[in-house]
Amino acid sequence: MSYQTINPLTDEVVKTYDNHDDAYVEEALSRGHALYKKWRNDPIDSRTEALSKVADLIALKADELAKILTIEMGKRLVEAKGEVAITVAIARYYAKHGAEFLKPRDIVSSIGPAQIISRPTRCCSWLNHGIFHITKLCVSLRQTMWQETRWF
Repeated sequence: MSYQTINPLTDEVVKTYDNHDDAYVEEALSRGHALYKKWRNDPIDSRTEALSKVADLIALKADELAKILTIEMGKRLVEAKGEVAITVAIARYYAKHGAEFLKPRDIVSSIGPAQIISRPTRCCSWLNHGIFHITKLCVSLRQTMWQETRWF
Protein backbone atom coordinates (compact mmCIF):
# COMPACT_ATOMS: atom_id res chain seq x y z
CA MET A 1 0.00 0.00 0.00
CA SER A 2 1.32 3.44 -0.85
CA TYR A 3 0.56 6.84 0.55
CA GLN A 4 0.04 10.16 -1.13
CA THR A 5 0.66 13.84 -0.66
CA ILE A 6 -2.57 15.61 -1.55
CA ASN A 7 -2.90 19.36 -1.98
CA PRO A 8 -5.67 20.19 0.52
CA LEU A 9 -6.80 23.19 -1.52
CA THR A 10 -7.26 21.40 -4.84
CA ASP A 11 -7.42 17.72 -3.77
CA GLU A 12 -4.75 17.11 -6.44
CA VAL A 13 -2.41 14.18 -5.80
CA VAL A 14 1.02 15.83 -5.65
CA LYS A 15 3.06 12.66 -5.27
CA THR A 16 2.59 9.00 -4.45
CA TYR A 17 5.10 7.20 -2.24
CA ASP A 18 5.66 3.48 -1.83
CA ASN A 19 5.84 2.16 1.69
CA HIS A 20 9.22 0.97 2.87
CA ASP A 21 9.68 -2.59 3.97
CA ASP A 22 10.72 -3.55 7.50
CA ALA A 23 14.37 -3.95 6.50
CA TYR A 24 14.52 -0.38 5.16
CA VAL A 25 12.97 1.01 8.34
CA GLU A 26 15.31 -1.01 10.55
CA GLU A 27 18.32 0.22 8.53
CA ALA A 28 17.18 3.85 8.86
CA LEU A 29 16.70 3.45 12.61
CA SER A 30 20.10 1.79 12.92
CA ARG A 31 21.80 4.61 11.02
CA GLY A 32 20.05 7.20 13.19
CA HIS A 33 21.05 5.41 16.37
CA ALA A 34 24.66 5.07 15.18
CA LEU A 35 24.81 8.81 14.50
CA TYR A 36 23.30 9.52 17.90
CA LYS A 37 26.01 7.39 19.55
CA LYS A 38 28.68 9.21 17.55
CA TRP A 39 27.35 12.73 18.11
CA ARG A 40 26.20 12.49 21.73
CA ASN A 41 29.70 13.05 23.01
CA ASP A 42 30.70 15.70 20.49
CA PRO A 43 31.43 19.13 21.92
CA ILE A 44 28.42 21.40 21.96
CA ASP A 45 30.25 23.84 19.68
CA SER A 46 30.22 21.34 16.82
CA ARG A 47 26.47 20.85 17.24
CA THR A 48 25.72 24.56 17.41
CA GLU A 49 27.87 25.12 14.32
CA ALA A 50 25.88 22.46 12.46
CA LEU A 51 22.64 24.09 13.61
CA SER A 52 23.83 27.46 12.28
CA LYS A 53 24.46 25.82 8.91
CA VAL A 54 20.97 24.31 8.94
CA ALA A 55 19.51 27.78 9.60
CA ASP A 56 21.53 29.21 6.72
CA LEU A 57 20.37 26.47 4.35
CA ILE A 58 16.72 26.90 5.32
CA ALA A 59 17.04 30.67 4.84
CA LEU A 60 18.68 30.11 1.44
CA LYS A 61 15.77 27.89 0.31
CA ALA A 62 13.03 29.88 2.05
CA ASP A 63 10.89 30.50 -1.04
CA GLU A 64 11.13 26.88 -2.18
CA LEU A 65 10.24 25.58 1.28
CA ALA A 66 7.33 28.01 1.61
CA LYS A 67 5.96 26.78 -1.71
CA ILE A 68 6.16 23.17 -0.50
CA LEU A 69 4.26 24.08 2.68
CA THR A 70 1.62 25.78 0.56
CA ILE A 71 1.16 22.81 -1.75
CA GLU A 72 1.41 20.03 0.82
CA MET A 73 -0.27 21.61 3.81
CA GLY A 74 -2.64 24.13 2.29
CA LYS A 75 -1.01 27.11 3.97
CA ARG A 76 -1.33 30.52 2.40
CA LEU A 77 2.01 31.63 0.97
CA VAL A 78 2.36 34.45 3.49
CA GLU A 79 1.80 31.97 6.34
CA ALA A 80 4.27 29.50 4.86
CA LYS A 81 6.94 32.19 4.50
CA GLY A 82 6.32 33.16 8.13
CA GLU A 83 6.74 29.54 9.24
CA VAL A 84 10.02 29.25 7.38
CA ALA A 85 11.23 32.56 8.86
CA ILE A 86 10.40 31.49 12.42
CA THR A 87 12.12 28.16 11.78
CA VAL A 88 15.30 30.00 10.82
CA ALA A 89 14.98 32.23 13.89
CA ILE A 90 14.53 29.23 16.22
CA ALA A 91 17.52 27.40 14.75
CA ARG A 92 19.70 30.50 15.09
CA TYR A 93 18.49 31.11 18.64
CA TYR A 94 19.42 27.60 19.78
CA ALA A 95 22.70 27.73 17.87
CA LYS A 96 23.52 30.86 19.86
CA HIS A 97 22.10 29.85 23.26
CA GLY A 98 22.05 26.03 23.22
CA ALA A 99 25.34 25.60 25.05
CA GLU A 100 24.10 27.89 27.82
CA PHE A 101 20.91 25.81 28.25
CA LEU A 102 22.88 22.59 28.55
CA LYS A 103 25.36 23.74 31.18
CA PRO A 104 25.13 21.90 34.51
CA ARG A 105 23.12 23.83 37.10
CA ASP A 106 23.96 23.78 40.78
CA ILE A 107 20.98 23.66 43.10
CA VAL A 108 20.48 23.54 46.84
CA SER A 109 18.08 20.92 48.08
CA SER A 110 16.75 19.94 51.47
CA ILE A 111 19.42 17.22 51.71
CA GLY A 112 22.34 19.26 50.44
CA PRO A 113 23.92 20.63 47.31
CA ALA A 114 23.13 18.97 43.97
CA GLN A 115 23.65 19.50 40.28
CA ILE A 116 21.26 19.10 37.38
CA ILE A 117 22.95 17.91 34.21
CA SER A 118 21.59 17.22 30.72
CA ARG A 119 22.51 14.12 28.77
CA PRO A 120 21.53 12.94 25.28
CA THR A 121 19.18 9.97 25.53
CA ARG A 122 18.04 9.00 22.03
CA CYS A 123 17.67 9.71 18.39
CA CYS A 124 14.24 11.18 17.64
CA SER A 125 12.11 11.17 14.50
CA TRP A 126 9.06 12.94 13.13
CA LEU A 127 6.24 12.11 10.78
CA ASN A 128 3.84 14.45 9.08
CA HIS A 129 4.96 17.69 10.72
CA GLY A 130 5.54 21.07 9.17
CA ILE A 131 9.03 22.47 9.00
CA PHE A 132 8.43 24.64 12.07
CA HIS A 133 7.48 21.67 14.25
CA ILE A 134 10.37 19.53 13.03
CA THR A 135 12.86 22.32 13.63
CA LYS A 136 11.34 23.16 17.00
CA LEU A 137 11.90 19.58 18.11
CA CYS A 138 15.29 19.29 16.47
CA VAL A 139 16.84 22.47 17.77
CA SER A 140 15.30 22.34 21.18
CA LEU A 141 18.26 20.43 22.48
CA ARG A 142 16.37 19.71 25.66
CA GLN A 143 13.78 17.65 23.75
CA THR A 144 16.25 14.80 23.48
CA MET A 145 17.79 15.24 26.90
CA TRP A 146 16.94 13.96 30.31
CA GLN A 147 17.94 15.68 33.45
CA GLU A 148 19.90 13.94 36.13
CA THR A 149 20.36 15.22 39.64
CA ARG A 150 23.78 14.59 41.12
CA TRP A 151 24.01 14.69 44.88
CA PHE A 152 27.39 15.67 46.33
